[in-house]
Amino acid sequence: MRKIFLILCYILINVDYCEAQIDTIQVSKNYKTLLIFDDDIAESIIGNDFEFFQEIVQGNSDFNSRILKLSFNRGANSKNNFTNLTVITSSGVTLDYILEAVKIPKKLTFKIDTGSNKTDQTNQKFKKELLKSEHNIESKIISSNKSRYSLDVNETNFETISEEINREPNRLDSLYKNDRNEFYRLKCFYNQYEKEKIARYFVRNGDVFFQLKTVYYSYGDIFFHFKIENKQTIDLDIDFINYSIATNYKKSSSNQETLLQPVYLFQQPETVEGESSNHFFVVFKKFTLEKHNILRIDLKEKNGARTIQFDINDELINNPIKF
Repeated sequence: MRKIFLILCYILINVDYCEAQIDTIQVSKNYKTLLIFDDDIAESIIGNDFEFFQEIVQGNSDFNSRILKLSFNRGANSKNNFTNLTVITSSGVTLDYILEAVKIPKKLTFKIDTGSNKTDQTNQKFKKELLKSEHNIESKIISSNKSRYSLDVNETNFETISEEINREPNRLDSLYKNDRNEFYRLKCFYNQYEKEKIARYFVRNGDVFFQLKTVYYSYGDIFFHFKIENKQTIDLDIDFINYSIATNYKKSSSNQETLLQPVYLFQQPETVEGESSNHFFVVFKKFTLEKHNILRIDLKEKNGARTIQFDINDELINNPIKF
């Protein structure tokens, strides 16, 4: 009897240990890691939601609510590369994971069996929809300046005319050569409200926020997508916004700045009305930065004290997303 009791204890301990084990999922700045569940996601919680980013896939499929996209904030500078993720499904199943930030994940897609009780009919329907969903979120790897980025196809929500333009590379080439400003205008116009690809990269002065949404690269030009949000009731009248390349050596009194002239401005605001926001693009000819260089943006209010200095590091500028 004692031997049987010890065997049962050993089995129970090992079962508890197996259940307590937490899988580690690798994420990165330049790739999207996908978690595909067999049940709807009711809630997902990340411990460090400033440097680790999550998003449930958007779309028309009933099963998009079962796909979770994970990435590491491209603007993060912290050396703490771990956090926790808890996912609760609509059936009440709770799943715990450790997220690890790495340069290139060993695996980009995880199909997760939650063990919830589903009918065969529902599971067969899910498998069919899953194939369609996987096709819709198929990642494509783009090489540019020896860097690689994973872009989700369904994240590019151009208007119909923009899609037609992008399907005609010869027309784009011709437009870029013959009417450069119109090329810039179209690129910016159809992407001005695109969701940010760089999560939570901003500076603020009180309730005025200056955010970098994305850095793009196209035809030898760099496009910076910005948003200024004025949460105060009084309008922000802008005296100037200057762009410069600056050195950023710590404890140095010899840091220098060189003014950088944009080749095109799209809807850069002169006034940001109270309780409103403005999305705009600034285009420069291609440039890269050394390790201790930054792009510095200085905004000054006209007849006011609200000023903002926004420093953008070399990693973001040297690794743009292909437009």
